[in-house]
Amino acid sequence: MLKVGPLDLVSGLSGKIKKDEVLFAVDKYEKYHASFGGLDEERKANYTDMVNKYYDLATSFYEYGWGESFHFAPRWKGEALRESIKRHEHFIALQLGLKPGQKVLDVGCGIGGPLREIARFSSTYVTGINNNEYQITRGKVLNRVAGVEQTCNFEKADFMKMPFPDNSFDAVYSLEATCHAPDVVGCYKEIYRVLKPDQYFAADEWCMTETFDPNNQDHQQIKTEIELGNGLPDIRSTRQCLAALKEAGFEVIWEKDLAKDSPVSWYLPLDPSQFSLNNFRVTFIGRFFTRNMVKALEYVGIAPKGSQRVQAFLEKGADGLFVGGNLQIGNLSEMSKAGALDLASGLGGKIEKDDVLSAVDKYEKYHASFGGLDEERKANYTDMVNKYYDLATSFYEYGWGESFHFAPRWKGESLRESIKRHEHFLALQLGLKPGQKVLDVGCGIGGPLREIARFSSTSVTGLNNNEYQITRGKVLNRVAGVEQTCNFEKADFMKMPFQDNSFDAVYAIEATCHAPDAVGCYKEIYRVLKPGQSFAAYEWCMTDSFDPNNQNHQRIKAEIEVGDGLPDIRSTRQCLAALKEAGFEVIWEKDLAKDSPLPWYLPLDTSHFSLNSFRLTAIGRFFTKNMVMALEYVGLAPKGSQRVQSFLEKAAEGLVAGGKKEIFTPMYFFLARKPQ
Repeated sequence: MLKVGPLDLVSGLSGKIKKDEVLFAVDKYEKYHASFGGLDEERKANYTDMVNKYYDLATSFYEYGWGESFHFAPRWKGEALRESIKRHEHFIALQLGLKPGQKVLDVGCGIGGPLREIARFSSTYVTGINNNEYQITRGKVLNRVAGVEQTCNFEKADFMKMPFPDNSFDAVYSLEATCHAPDVVGCYKEIYRVLKPDQYFAADEWCMTETFDPNNQDHQQIKTEIELGNGLPDIRSTRQCLAALKEAGFEVIWEKDLAKDSPVSWYLPLDPSQFSLNNFRVTFIGRFFTRNMVKALEYVGIAPKGSQRVQAFLEKGADGLFVGGNLQIGNLSEMSKAGALDLASGLGGKIEKDDVLSAVDKYEKYHASFGGLDEERKANYTDMVNKYYDLATSFYEYGWGESFHFAPRWKGESLRESIKRHEHFLALQLGLKPGQKVLDVGCGIGGPLREIARFSSTSVTGLNNNEYQITRGKVLNRVAGVEQTCNFEKADFMKMPFQDNSFDAVYAIEATCHAPDAVGCYKEIYRVLKPGQSFAAYEWCMTDSFDPNNQNHQRIKAEIEVGDGLPDIRSTRQCLAALKEAGFEVIWEKDLAKDSPLPWYLPLDTSHFSLNSFRLTAIGRFFTKNMVMALEYVGLAPKGSQRVQSFLEKAAEGLVAGGKKEIFTPMYFFLARKPQ
């Protein structure tokens, strides 16, 4: 994706306003506001001119400091600002229940960050409506860069008078945009008109809360600062917004101030006492540098006169938002991160230190590379898989994080962001609703379990037969504060300890590939799932390109099996047949690896380098290998640890080779329903 630097900031300053008219435009914009003697009614009557001037003047500053999505988001501990913003956009898609192919409207779309994210995430067609010519021009450039011109478009228009026929859209959303409307009832009525009957509108609104006292001068000053710094005619209360929705004809399904439950304050990036490299430009130091850079550029005539004034009222708006949010700010605590000592202490899992070497021997002998037979692996899959995860879990967590799976990946997206989106995608496909009971089959240490539970406000039970992973997962649940909604059950997924029809949804992420019998495993899932509900999974499979008579193909398959604790990798066709034999109705299925803009195996490719996933690179793996060798030599790591490192390296090579030859996929996806 395009990354905006200082020169981009300069070239975009003033938007479509001519350079020598910027100072005049700043004067006119400021005079609309209470801080400069402006009146509410004047702002409302001239909202089109006011908002257009604001976004011509402010857009480049927004994009330079915030990115492509100009909105806040509830934020979890250990989560980067950009991750929280993307998750919030996925949350909107989940609440709307978006389905592939639907026509969606983004009201007040800015330069289209949310529009692009939601369209790709949900496979929908999204139209963004915006009355600012500069933002639309910029958005079209970003659409081309992202390659979404076929599914994302812009319409220049006023959201008080939309150019669409009645009942045009399957869903409508607005992210912090309809607060610019001079008449919220009129705006909501227009949205109601273009939305199809029985469909949904979801929005984040900027509102004054019930704590706001209109007779309090400090409160009024904060309100006027926010209005000036953010191009708003008049900030309404939450009650006014709710009343307006009902007056427009909507039935309100649920409403909530999401800021109240945000573990990390939504205004944290604007807090001058906070520092973050991830969003350096919006920190106190970053803003200081930007301010002085704009001052210098204006002084030498590169930036138009008035640019510093724009910077100043944006700073004032940020200060108002920060104070209006809350003056009492807690510390940002990070999620636990596995380091070298954690790797050493976890090696061997629950296996006694002196028994690790013999466990490695026994594990390896199950596999074809060491003379093992398919039937022997299937018959002893519980012992084999348990040994594998005792031996491998610490390596996984050290190199990959809490979620042990691959994901399709977009350009400009980090590995961690792609993994989170892949988990959110499951929640969307399952149509999860708050309060539902969900089962994660083969949950590992619970990374996806925690993400999906928090994202969808559901209760998720993780099924796992490995004692060490469950112990580790419970620690991470406590750190994340999700013990009330996330739990683990130690059991074999071929014989689950749950009653029939226990769960509202079931998913499995690269886990049921460990089952010795796919039909038997899917039948157990079918049994515990409620009638009419869905099961979604990502399966490791050999594709139609795999040739069982090709020795090189067979070698790659064997490397993946030994390095990943698998009895026998099935084909996509075998998985599909097994689902139907188990009784499921298959809604849709697809190898998601095929459409991934970046190869799913990129993090394991030794020719690729990334600071974000350094431990997976060739250099990072070299350091890990030598560190494990040293730890084993001095007795901190058990004997056999290097052997584990070695077969995991071999697996990585097999996965990359299988991916490049397209004979293997780790993300054969299916959504299946248990009939009523």
